[in-house]
Amino acid sequence: AAWRAWSSAGGSATLRTGGVTAGDAVVTFSAAGPLTLGEDGRLVGAINIALRKAPDVIGVMGMAGAISPEATIAATAVALARQEGDKASLNLQFQAGMTTLGPVIVAPAPRIY
Repeated sequence: AAWRAWSSAGGSATLRTGGVTAGDAVVTFSAAGPLTLGEDGRLVGAINIALRKAPDVIGVMGMAGAISPEATIAATAVALARQEGDKASLNLQFQAGMTTLGPVIVAPAPRIY
Protein backbone atom coordinates (compact mmCIF):
# COMPACT_ATOMS: atom_id res chain seq x y z
CA ALA A 1 0.00 0.00 0.00
CA ALA A 2 2.85 2.39 0.81
CA TRP A 3 4.49 1.84 -2.61
CA ARG A 4 1.15 2.42 -4.39
CA ALA A 5 0.53 5.64 -2.45
CA TRP A 6 4.08 6.85 -3.12
CA SER A 7 3.73 6.08 -6.84
CA SER A 8 0.25 7.64 -7.09
CA ALA A 9 1.57 10.82 -5.48
CA GLY A 10 4.21 11.10 -8.22
CA GLY A 11 7.07 9.59 -6.24
CA SER A 12 10.34 8.96 -8.03
CA ALA A 13 13.87 7.95 -7.13
CA THR A 14 17.17 8.98 -8.64
CA LEU A 15 20.01 6.51 -8.57
CA ARG A 16 23.30 8.39 -8.32
CA THR A 17 26.05 5.77 -8.61
CA GLY A 18 26.76 2.25 -7.45
CA GLY A 19 28.34 -1.01 -8.37
CA VAL A 20 28.54 -4.75 -7.91
CA THR A 21 31.61 -6.97 -8.12
CA ALA A 22 31.38 -10.72 -8.65
CA GLY A 23 34.78 -12.26 -9.26
CA ASP A 24 36.28 -10.64 -12.35
CA ALA A 25 32.95 -9.17 -13.43
CA VAL A 26 32.24 -5.61 -12.36
CA VAL A 27 29.04 -3.67 -12.93
CA THR A 28 28.92 0.06 -12.23
CA PHE A 29 25.81 2.12 -12.70
CA SER A 30 24.64 5.71 -12.66
CA ALA A 31 21.42 7.61 -13.09
CA ALA A 32 19.94 8.13 -16.52
CA GLY A 33 16.98 10.01 -15.05
CA PRO A 34 14.36 9.36 -12.41
CA LEU A 35 12.99 5.89 -11.71
CA THR A 36 9.26 5.62 -11.12
CA LEU A 37 6.63 2.91 -10.90
CA GLY A 38 4.02 2.22 -13.57
CA GLU A 39 0.38 1.54 -12.77
CA ASP A 40 1.19 -2.17 -12.78
CA GLY A 41 3.85 -1.69 -10.07
CA ARG A 42 6.73 -2.27 -12.50
CA LEU A 43 9.84 -0.12 -12.58
CA VAL A 44 9.94 2.63 -15.25
CA GLY A 45 13.08 4.55 -16.23
CA ALA A 46 16.67 3.90 -17.21
CA ILE A 47 20.06 3.22 -15.68
CA ASN A 48 23.41 3.66 -17.42
CA ILE A 49 25.63 0.68 -16.75
CA ALA A 50 29.23 -0.22 -17.51
CA LEU A 51 29.93 -3.94 -17.58
CA ARG A 52 33.46 -5.25 -17.27
CA LYS A 53 33.65 -8.62 -19.05
CA ALA A 54 30.14 -8.01 -20.40
CA PRO A 55 29.96 -11.11 -22.63
CA ASP A 56 30.86 -13.30 -19.64
CA VAL A 57 28.28 -11.60 -17.39
CA ILE A 58 25.53 -11.88 -19.98
CA GLY A 59 26.49 -15.50 -20.71
CA VAL A 60 26.20 -16.43 -17.04
CA MET A 61 22.78 -14.74 -16.86
CA GLY A 62 21.69 -16.82 -19.85
CA MET A 63 23.07 -20.06 -18.38
CA ALA A 64 21.22 -19.31 -15.14
CA GLY A 65 17.96 -18.87 -17.07
CA ALA A 66 17.64 -15.20 -16.09
CA ILE A 67 17.36 -14.32 -19.79
CA SER A 68 16.36 -16.45 -22.77
CA PRO A 69 18.94 -18.04 -25.09
CA GLU A 70 17.89 -15.68 -27.90
CA ALA A 71 18.19 -12.60 -25.67
CA THR A 72 21.57 -13.85 -24.44
CA ILE A 73 22.91 -14.01 -28.00
CA ALA A 74 21.47 -10.60 -28.96
CA ALA A 75 22.55 -8.86 -25.73
CA THR A 76 26.07 -10.28 -26.07
CA ALA A 77 26.27 -8.90 -29.61
CA VAL A 78 25.15 -5.46 -28.39
CA ALA A 79 27.69 -5.54 -25.54
CA LEU A 80 30.50 -6.50 -27.92
CA ALA A 81 29.53 -3.69 -30.30
CA ARG A 82 29.63 -1.17 -27.44
CA GLN A 83 32.76 -2.50 -25.79
CA GLU A 84 35.92 -0.45 -25.37
CA GLY A 85 38.75 -2.41 -23.83
CA ASP A 86 37.20 -4.83 -21.35
CA LYS A 87 34.20 -2.60 -20.52
CA ALA A 88 30.88 -2.16 -22.34
CA SER A 89 28.76 0.96 -21.74
CA LEU A 90 25.07 0.11 -21.97
CA ASN A 91 21.66 1.47 -21.08
CA LEU A 92 19.30 -0.65 -18.99
CA GLN A 93 15.77 0.58 -19.74
CA PHE A 94 12.55 -0.28 -17.92
CA GLN A 95 9.54 0.54 -20.11
CA ALA A 96 6.22 -0.94 -21.13
CA GLY A 97 6.64 -3.67 -18.52
CA MET A 98 9.92 -4.89 -20.03
CA THR A 99 13.64 -4.57 -19.28
CA THR A 100 15.87 -3.87 -22.27
CA LEU A 101 19.65 -3.92 -22.47
CA GLY A 102 20.36 -1.55 -25.31
CA PRO A 103 17.70 -2.51 -27.89
CA VAL A 104 17.31 -6.11 -26.64
CA ILE A 105 14.38 -7.18 -24.45
CA VAL A 106 15.95 -9.33 -21.74
CA ALA A 107 13.21 -9.75 -19.11
CA PRO A 108 10.05 -8.30 -17.62
CA ALA A 109 10.64 -5.06 -15.72
CA PRO A 110 10.98 -5.65 -11.97
CA ARG A 111 7.64 -5.51 -10.16
CA ILE A 112 7.75 -3.57 -6.89
CA TYR A 113 4.13 -4.25 -5.91
